[in-house]
Amino acid sequence: MGLRDYLKRLGQDRIEVAARSLIDQMGAAEENAVLMKKQNRTLVVVFGFIVALVVFFLIQSGTLKKNEPVAIEVTNDSDAQGPEIQENLGEALKEPTRSQGNPEEQKNFALIVTDLLNCFDLKPNLLPEGSSVQVESLLSSVQTDLGPATLQADRWMNWHLRNKENAERRVRLEINESDEGNVYRELKYYAVDKEGLPVPMELPPEKKSNPTDETLNQMLKEGDVFFKEKASYALFAGGERLEFIEKNGLLSEFEFQKGERYFRCQNLKARDACQCVR
Repeated sequence: MGLRDYLKRLGQDRIEVAARSLIDQMGAAEENAVLMKKQNRTLVVVFGFIVALVVFFLIQSGTLKKNEPVAIEVTNDSDAQGPEIQENLGEALKEPTRSQGNPEEQKNFALIVTDLLNCFDLKPNLLPEGSSVQVESLLSSVQTDLGPATLQADRWMNWHLRNKENAERRVRLEINESDEGNVYRELKYYAVDKEGLPVPMELPPEKKSNPTDETLNQMLKEGDVFFKEKASYALFAGGERLEFIEKNGLLSEFEFQKGERYFRCQNLKARDACQCVR
């Protein structure tokens, strides 16, 4: 074999060795890639199993409830609540059942409403027999002429309750407006002496000034509420104004004003206690 043939054969052998080495490396890389895919799939399956197991134990322990939405608590900014905001306090508490009035009271109330309509020369709108002695009945009788109230809101609320020691407590919430037109709420707390007179009890500033609904509800839950009194007002498009007081949900007194004329009734159980001033 000549020197030229020898060198040519040597070059071919080297090329063949290099090619085989490259093929072996590519095969090893492919095997590693397949192995990594299998490992990743295994990790995904294991992770999914762990998550499912955690959720199962949370459901069993009561931390999570199946097929129930997560409740989000929304609180109101007490600084933004003014007279135009309807009362929504203590509704879930145990309070006296709202009365409809007995038949005699209902009959007397219907006559008083008729006197009110005559006082202001409004269209007669007699209440149906058995109409409840409530502000809704009064509003429905005047809105034939005046239209619905454009605004209805609360001025103050009183709650009388008896705590676990059988001691009477009173909670009062007032909704006021400053000279600058800013609306604020003020909470007051009372004990009751042997004569039945309220005795002021000191409250921390954070409870007294602009109390949150949560603060008020916590105070009312200290005992059983047996009496509730609320003063409210309603405004109409023509400038008419109705002010009224409810006791345990039953309308107890009201005053209706239109211009310089007003109709005042301080006791709905006595028709002669009502007065029309023209």
